[in-house]
Amino acid sequence: MSLIEFIKISSFEIGALMLASSCMIYTIFRRGISKPHSTIFLMILSSLMASAVCNMACTFIRPFCASYKAAPVFLELFDTLYFVAHTLIAWFLCYYAVFATESFLRLDNKAHAFLMTPIIAAEFFTVINPFTHWLFYYTDNYVFNRGWAEILVYFAGVFYLIATMYFFMFKWFASTKKKRRLIIVSFIVTIIGITIQLIYEFLDVELLAETITLMGIMLAIEYDDDSIDGLTRVYNRQALIADLNTFFSCGKHFVITVVSVVEDDWHQTYDLDNYMMDLADHLRSAYKLRRVYRASLDAFVIIGYLGEEKTYIPGLTAYVRKKSTALKTLILTADAPDEIAKLDDALLMIDGEKPNADNGTILKGKDLDFLERSFEINRALEKAIENNGFQVCYQPIYEKDQNGGWVAKGVEALVRLHDEKLGDLLPGDFIPSAERNGYIGALGEFVLRDVLSFIESGELSKAGIDYVSVNLSEVQCMKTDFADRVCAIAGSYMADPERIRFEMDEGFLNEVNPQIPEIIRKLKNFGFSFVLEGFGAGYGGVDPDFIGPFDVVKIDKTLLWNSDRKKNGKIILENCIRIIHGQGKKIVAIGVETGEQLDYLDKCGVEAVQGFYFSKAVSRDILASQLK
Repeated sequence: MSLIEFIKISSFEIGALMLASSCMIYTIFRRGISKPHSTIFLMILSSLMASAVCNMACTFIRPFCASYKAAPVFLELFDTLYFVAHTLIAWFLCYYAVFATESFLRLDNKAHAFLMTPIIAAEFFTVINPFTHWLFYYTDNYVFNRGWAEILVYFAGVFYLIATMYFFMFKWFASTKKKRRLIIVSFIVTIIGITIQLIYEFLDVELLAETITLMGIMLAIEYDDDSIDGLTRVYNRQALIADLNTFFSCGKHFVITVVSVVEDDWHQTYDLDNYMMDLADHLRSAYKLRRVYRASLDAFVIIGYLGEEKTYIPGLTAYVRKKSTALKTLILTADAPDEIAKLDDALLMIDGEKPNADNGTILKGKDLDFLERSFEINRALEKAIENNGFQVCYQPIYEKDQNGGWVAKGVEALVRLHDEKLGDLLPGDFIPSAERNGYIGALGEFVLRDVLSFIESGELSKAGIDYVSVNLSEVQCMKTDFADRVCAIAGSYMADPERIRFEMDEGFLNEVNPQIPEIIRKLKNFGFSFVLEGFGAGYGGVDPDFIGPFDVVKIDKTLLWNSDRKKNGKIILENCIRIIHGQGKKIVAIGVETGEQLDYLDKCGVEAVQGFYFSKAVSRDILASQLK
């Protein structure tokens, strides 16, 4: 046989070798986070390449069998090795799916034994074939023939193919429709290749088809950039939520560790990004941790098995204490599902407010009791969402009339929640939880509808109230259709949108959400106006650039309170008032609690005031009676 003839006959195997080699090189060189299924993927590629080499060896040896006594021995050896390696591919692929989908957490010993039985049987028939020739045998001129046992090997392959598809389609919680489609198409290629070779034995397309399938799997699973945090190269929040869902659904015990930077002024004292990159490198290199996630701007999460935390928490504590005194880093660890029962509780542990503690403090067991109230608030919120259990209260806003007296001209809508167990809850108690759990949109619509119906009723007009202020959440505004949704709701009521003012704090303009200017433009065109809330205490300090898009500015209450308590407090407050008036904007001062504060604000030229000196937030009925 000439070299050219050999290449022509072995073209499918050569193609399979080239593709498999490319996949192997790509997988090895871009491996970041160590994953068991990536190792199995390399074993699949190795088995496939070994199968191709054995097949090519048989093609090369067969013409020499009539001339050399040793040739038939080597021919049978390489054919046997081909079946050994090729039969392993389907089994490896099945266990690749088991580990890639985290299904190994659910499988007991019986399930593993069930998955092992076909491969043991198939390999047994392969190994004894030189003595039995049940799998394959040769006729005259050493022509390959299938034995009756080969159909059993094919059935084993079909079994593992079905099992693999089952795990990928029904047990892969981190999957997307796009990934599923890619995997389905890839497996169809393998099925076509197997079918062709089963019918036309001389066409060795099965290995090439299997290699194409592996390339599809590589693109769908091994190429996981959409699950990786670009800065720290650990898994991102999307991957964390998917994996937490998997762990909780399994009912297995595991440990959640949160490494959280809680220092309020980190942005003034240290480069957080550099710190987080150093910390991520330490977690990966020092402890070889596999499930490390950047859950937020300033928090990592580690998921591990019970007892695994003992291998890294002592060293991690020493590391964060030694690394920097400018940052306060806390380590929270809890058992799931005993202490953390569900995904919402885990997210609350990650995102919730942390207690004041020293750098490197470990919080576990009873130290996490502070989370219990957060869990209760979360449950109260869910119950209120289901049962429409919120109440909208209204706090009057007073302005000077022509006679120099203060009269109520507006109100601010403030949502309240009463729980049988926790009592009355303020927005600061449950709004963060609503933002984390995706309830803030429904809650915001509830408040807006209550305000629109109140305006539509005519009760506010009878009481001389011209406008209602409604608070917006940054999370609300992240939905691309937010402005359109608000306009649609407002259009369904007989209420003038010009009587509604939306309140935003300075964080909205801190480049967190680039669509905020467009939202303001759309809603203003519909008739709404905007109030900048908390001026002087947030991102913008006293920067006049933050005032531009707003019609009215609310001065933060701490400026008013500090005008009495701190040196230069009055100077700071008066400078703020001067800046706002210099921009041609009206001012609302909040937190007015005494007559002296009211008189001082009046002398400063403040147009409107709000606070407990006049009234706290009350229900519709009480408000109506107060304003008569």
